[in-house]
Amino acid sequence: MQMARSLSRPKLALLVDQVIGSYRILRPEAVPFYEQISGTSFERRDDEKACAGPTTVYGLPPLSSLDRIRSYATAMPRAWGSRLLGRSLSLAADGLASPLEAQIYTLAFCGRANGSAGIPKPLVNSTLEVSGTAQRLFGSSWIKPDFFWPDHGVAVEATGFLWHGGRQGTADTSRRMKGYKVMGIRAMTLTSPEVYDLLVFEGILHQLAGWLDHELPEETPHFRQRRAWLRSEVLGVQGTRIQLPPEDDDGWLDALLASYDAIGA
Repeated sequence: MQMARSLSRPKLALLVDQVIGSYRILRPEAVPFYEQISGTSFERRDDEKACAGPTTVYGLPPLSSLDRIRSYATAMPRAWGSRLLGRSLSLAADGLASPLEAQIYTLAFCGRANGSAGIPKPLVNSTLEVSGTAQRLFGSSWIKPDFFWPDHGVAVEATGFLWHGGRQGTADTSRRMKGYKVMGIRAMTLTSPEVYDLLVFEGILHQLAGWLDHELPEETPHFRQRRAWLRSEVLGVQGTRIQLPPEDDDGWLDALLASYDAIGA
Protein backbone atom coordinates (compact mmCIF):
# COMPACT_ATOMS: atom_id res chain seq x y z
CA MET A 1 0.00 0.00 0.00
CA GLN A 2 2.97 2.29 0.42
CA MET A 3 3.52 2.20 -3.35
CA ALA A 4 -0.09 3.24 -3.97
CA ARG A 5 1.01 6.78 -3.08
CA SER A 6 3.28 7.02 -6.13
CA LEU A 7 1.96 4.53 -8.72
CA SER A 8 -1.10 4.61 -10.94
CA ARG A 9 -3.58 1.74 -10.78
CA PRO A 10 -2.14 -0.12 -13.83
CA LYS A 11 1.44 0.26 -12.64
CA LEU A 12 0.45 -0.87 -9.18
CA ALA A 13 -1.19 -3.93 -10.78
CA LEU A 14 2.07 -4.71 -12.61
CA LEU A 15 3.84 -4.65 -9.26
CA VAL A 16 1.20 -6.94 -7.74
CA ASP A 17 1.70 -9.32 -10.68
CA GLN A 18 5.33 -9.73 -9.63
CA VAL A 19 4.46 -10.37 -6.00
CA ILE A 20 1.94 -13.09 -6.90
CA GLY A 21 3.79 -14.40 -9.97
CA SER A 22 7.01 -16.32 -10.58
CA TYR A 23 9.23 -13.47 -11.85
CA ARG A 24 10.69 -10.23 -10.49
CA ILE A 25 12.18 -7.14 -12.11
CA LEU A 26 15.29 -6.48 -10.06
CA ARG A 27 17.42 -3.58 -9.08
CA PRO A 28 21.02 -4.18 -10.22
CA GLU A 29 22.23 -4.50 -6.64
CA ALA A 30 19.66 -7.26 -5.95
CA VAL A 31 20.86 -9.52 -8.78
CA PRO A 32 23.72 -11.21 -6.84
CA PHE A 33 21.28 -12.31 -4.12
CA TYR A 34 18.91 -13.91 -6.62
CA GLU A 35 21.78 -15.58 -8.47
CA GLN A 36 22.27 -17.75 -5.39
CA ILE A 37 18.75 -19.20 -5.68
CA SER A 38 18.68 -22.52 -7.52
CA GLY A 39 16.29 -23.10 -10.41
CA THR A 40 16.19 -19.47 -11.52
CA SER A 41 17.10 -17.90 -14.86
CA PHE A 42 17.82 -14.31 -15.80
CA GLU A 43 17.08 -11.95 -18.65
CA ARG A 44 19.58 -9.11 -18.75
CA ARG A 45 19.80 -6.13 -21.03
CA ASP A 46 22.46 -6.91 -23.62
CA ASP A 47 23.48 -3.35 -24.39
CA GLU A 48 26.48 -1.40 -23.12
CA LYS A 49 24.46 -0.07 -20.18
CA ALA A 50 23.41 -3.54 -19.00
CA CYS A 51 25.19 -3.14 -15.68
CA ALA A 52 22.85 -0.25 -14.80
CA GLY A 53 19.63 -1.60 -16.31
CA PRO A 54 16.87 -3.78 -14.89
CA THR A 55 17.23 -7.56 -14.87
CA THR A 56 14.29 -9.98 -14.83
CA VAL A 57 14.59 -13.21 -12.85
CA TYR A 58 12.31 -16.17 -13.60
CA GLY A 59 11.36 -19.32 -11.72
CA LEU A 60 10.63 -17.87 -8.28
CA PRO A 61 7.83 -18.96 -5.94
CA PRO A 62 5.00 -16.41 -5.50
CA LEU A 63 5.27 -14.21 -2.42
CA SER A 64 1.50 -13.95 -1.98
CA SER A 65 -1.80 -14.44 -3.82
CA LEU A 66 -4.53 -12.23 -5.21
CA ASP A 67 -6.96 -13.36 -2.50
CA ARG A 68 -4.48 -12.67 0.30
CA ILE A 69 -3.71 -9.17 -0.96
CA ARG A 70 -7.42 -8.47 -1.48
CA SER A 71 -8.18 -9.61 2.07
CA TYR A 72 -5.35 -7.44 3.40
CA ALA A 73 -6.66 -4.35 1.61
CA THR A 74 -10.24 -5.07 2.73
CA ALA A 75 -9.17 -5.49 6.35
CA MET A 76 -7.61 -2.00 6.36
CA PRO A 77 -10.21 0.16 4.58
CA ARG A 78 -8.96 3.44 6.06
CA ALA A 79 -5.27 2.84 5.49
CA TRP A 80 -3.64 5.15 2.98
CA GLY A 81 -3.60 3.48 -0.42
CA SER A 82 -5.82 0.52 0.50
CA ARG A 83 -8.65 1.64 -1.81
CA LEU A 84 -6.35 2.06 -4.81
CA LEU A 85 -4.64 -1.24 -4.06
CA GLY A 86 -8.02 -2.99 -3.99
CA ARG A 87 -9.06 -1.40 -7.29
CA SER A 88 -5.76 -2.34 -8.96
CA LEU A 89 -6.37 -6.05 -8.35
CA SER A 90 -8.90 -6.21 -11.20
CA LEU A 91 -5.91 -5.70 -13.54
CA ALA A 92 -3.74 -8.41 -11.95
CA ALA A 93 -3.71 -12.22 -12.02
CA ASP A 94 -2.18 -15.09 -10.07
CA GLY A 95 0.51 -17.15 -11.76
CA LEU A 96 1.87 -14.81 -14.42
CA ALA A 97 5.42 -15.82 -15.34
CA SER A 98 6.88 -12.84 -17.24
CA PRO A 99 6.52 -9.09 -17.72
CA LEU A 100 5.16 -9.73 -21.23
CA GLU A 101 2.43 -12.01 -19.86
CA ALA A 102 1.48 -9.29 -17.36
CA GLN A 103 1.27 -6.66 -20.11
CA ILE A 104 -0.88 -8.88 -22.32
CA TYR A 105 -3.18 -9.83 -19.45
CA THR A 106 -3.82 -6.21 -18.50
CA LEU A 107 -4.28 -4.94 -22.06
CA ALA A 108 -6.44 -7.82 -23.32
CA PHE A 109 -8.39 -9.50 -20.52
CA CYS A 110 -9.35 -6.89 -17.93
CA GLY A 111 -12.59 -5.27 -19.05
CA ARG A 112 -13.30 -2.41 -21.43
CA ALA A 113 -14.12 -0.03 -18.61
CA ASN A 114 -10.39 -0.16 -17.83
CA GLY A 115 -9.39 0.43 -21.46
CA SER A 116 -8.60 -3.27 -21.92
CA ALA A 117 -9.92 -5.20 -24.93
CA GLY A 118 -12.37 -7.11 -22.73
CA ILE A 119 -11.52 -10.59 -24.02
CA PRO A 120 -12.88 -13.22 -21.55
CA LYS A 121 -10.31 -14.05 -18.88
CA PRO A 122 -8.28 -17.23 -19.45
CA LEU A 123 -6.65 -19.75 -17.16
CA VAL A 124 -3.09 -18.58 -16.50
CA ASN A 125 -0.24 -21.10 -16.67
CA SER A 126 -2.54 -23.97 -15.72
CA THR A 127 -1.31 -27.55 -16.11
CA LEU A 128 -2.59 -29.43 -19.14
CA GLU A 129 -1.92 -33.14 -19.65
CA VAL A 130 -0.44 -34.20 -22.98
CA SER A 131 -0.74 -37.65 -24.51
CA GLY A 132 0.10 -39.58 -27.65
CA THR A 133 1.90 -37.93 -30.55
CA ALA A 134 1.73 -34.53 -28.90
CA GLN A 135 4.09 -35.72 -26.14
CA ARG A 136 6.86 -36.14 -28.71
CA LEU A 137 6.28 -32.61 -29.98
CA PHE A 138 6.10 -31.01 -26.54
CA GLY A 139 8.75 -33.28 -25.07
CA SER A 140 6.65 -33.74 -21.96
CA SER A 141 3.50 -35.39 -20.62
CA TRP A 142 2.20 -32.01 -19.48
CA ILE A 143 2.44 -28.35 -20.48
CA LYS A 144 1.41 -25.00 -19.06
CA PRO A 145 -0.13 -22.74 -21.71
CA ASP A 146 0.41 -19.10 -20.81
CA PHE A 147 -3.28 -18.39 -21.43
CA PHE A 148 -5.85 -21.12 -22.00
CA TRP A 149 -9.61 -21.30 -22.55
CA PRO A 150 -10.47 -25.00 -22.06
CA ASP A 151 -14.13 -24.66 -23.10
CA HIS A 152 -13.08 -23.34 -26.50
CA GLY A 153 -9.83 -25.25 -26.94
CA VAL A 154 -7.82 -22.03 -27.44
CA ALA A 155 -4.32 -21.17 -26.18
CA VAL A 156 -2.13 -18.08 -26.41
CA GLU A 157 1.62 -18.13 -25.82
CA ALA A 158 3.48 -14.96 -24.84
CA THR A 159 6.62 -15.44 -26.91
CA GLY A 160 9.54 -13.59 -25.37
CA PHE A 161 13.07 -13.49 -26.72
CA LEU A 162 14.71 -15.20 -23.72
CA TRP A 163 13.04 -18.59 -24.24
CA HIS A 164 11.88 -18.36 -27.84
CA GLY A 165 14.60 -16.38 -29.61
CA GLY A 166 17.34 -17.74 -31.83
CA ARG A 167 17.46 -20.99 -33.79
CA GLN A 168 16.59 -23.28 -30.88
CA GLY A 169 13.79 -21.05 -29.62
CA THR A 170 12.25 -20.85 -33.08
CA ALA A 171 12.36 -24.64 -33.43
CA ASP A 172 10.83 -25.16 -29.98
CA THR A 173 8.01 -22.72 -30.71
CA SER A 174 7.31 -24.41 -34.03
CA ARG A 175 7.04 -27.83 -32.39
CA ARG A 176 4.87 -26.41 -29.62
CA MET A 177 2.40 -24.96 -32.12
CA LYS A 178 2.28 -28.30 -33.95
CA GLY A 179 1.68 -30.02 -30.62
CA TYR A 180 -1.34 -27.84 -29.96
CA LYS A 181 -2.69 -28.66 -33.42
CA VAL A 182 -2.35 -32.40 -32.77
CA MET A 183 -4.35 -31.93 -29.56
CA GLY A 184 -7.09 -30.08 -31.43
CA ILE A 185 -6.26 -26.77 -29.74
CA ARG A 186 -6.14 -23.55 -31.72
CA ALA A 187 -3.06 -21.66 -30.59
CA MET A 188 -1.36 -18.37 -31.39
CA THR A 189 1.72 -16.53 -30.21
CA LEU A 190 2.03 -12.91 -29.10
CA THR A 191 5.40 -11.16 -29.14
CA SER A 192 6.48 -7.93 -27.54
CA PRO A 193 6.71 -6.00 -30.88
CA GLU A 194 3.14 -7.10 -31.64
CA VAL A 195 1.91 -5.86 -28.27
CA TYR A 196 3.62 -2.48 -28.73
CA ASP A 197 2.11 -1.99 -32.19
CA LEU A 198 -1.53 -1.17 -31.49
CA LEU A 199 -2.81 -1.87 -35.01
CA VAL A 200 -1.22 -5.32 -35.07
CA PHE A 201 -2.24 -6.06 -31.47
CA GLU A 202 -5.87 -5.17 -32.11
CA GLY A 203 -5.91 -7.33 -35.24
CA ILE A 204 -4.63 -10.31 -33.28
CA LEU A 205 -7.19 -9.73 -30.52
CA HIS A 206 -10.03 -9.66 -33.05
CA GLN A 207 -8.87 -13.05 -34.32
CA LEU A 208 -8.71 -14.36 -30.75
CA ALA A 209 -12.18 -13.01 -29.99
CA GLY A 210 -13.51 -14.88 -33.02
CA TRP A 211 -11.98 -18.12 -31.80
CA LEU A 212 -13.69 -17.57 -28.44
CA ASP A 213 -17.06 -16.71 -30.03
CA HIS A 214 -16.81 -13.34 -28.30
CA GLU A 215 -17.99 -10.22 -30.08
CA LEU A 216 -15.94 -7.14 -29.34
CA PRO A 217 -18.15 -4.04 -28.99
CA GLU A 218 -17.72 -1.13 -31.36
CA GLU A 219 -15.06 1.29 -30.21
CA THR A 220 -16.29 4.58 -28.78
CA PRO A 221 -14.25 7.78 -28.36
CA HIS A 222 -14.34 7.21 -24.60
CA PHE A 223 -12.98 3.68 -24.96
CA ARG A 224 -10.19 4.82 -27.26
CA GLN A 225 -9.23 7.42 -24.70
CA ARG A 226 -9.18 4.85 -21.90
CA ARG A 227 -7.21 2.41 -24.08
CA ALA A 228 -4.60 5.05 -24.90
CA TRP A 229 -4.21 5.84 -21.20
CA LEU A 230 -3.91 2.17 -20.23
CA ARG A 231 -1.30 1.50 -22.91
CA SER A 232 0.70 4.54 -21.85
CA GLU A 233 0.70 3.29 -18.26
CA VAL A 234 1.44 -0.36 -19.05
CA LEU A 235 3.88 0.08 -21.95
CA GLY A 236 5.17 3.59 -21.40
CA VAL A 237 4.18 4.66 -24.92
CA GLN A 238 1.80 7.08 -26.59
CA GLY A 239 0.13 7.13 -29.97
CA THR A 240 -1.38 4.48 -32.23
CA ARG A 241 1.39 2.72 -34.12
CA ILE A 242 4.29 2.33 -31.71
CA GLN A 243 7.57 0.52 -32.18
CA LEU A 244 9.52 -0.90 -29.27
CA PRO A 245 10.89 1.90 -27.07
CA PRO A 246 14.64 2.48 -26.73
CA GLU A 247 16.36 0.09 -24.34
CA ASP A 248 17.00 2.91 -21.88
CA ASP A 249 13.37 4.12 -21.95
CA ASP A 250 12.44 2.60 -18.61
CA GLY A 251 11.48 5.71 -16.66
CA TRP A 252 8.31 4.18 -15.25
CA LEU A 253 10.40 1.33 -13.85
CA ASP A 254 12.10 3.72 -11.46
CA ALA A 255 8.96 3.99 -9.34
CA LEU A 256 8.16 0.29 -9.73
CA LEU A 257 11.65 -0.83 -8.73
CA ALA A 258 11.51 1.47 -5.73
CA SER A 259 8.87 -0.88 -4.39
CA TYR A 260 11.58 -3.35 -3.44
CA ASP A 261 12.66 -0.95 -0.73
CA ALA A 262 9.23 -1.57 0.78
CA ILE A 263 9.01 -5.35 0.32
CA GLY A 264 12.62 -6.13 1.09
CA ALA A 265 13.68 -7.59 -2.26
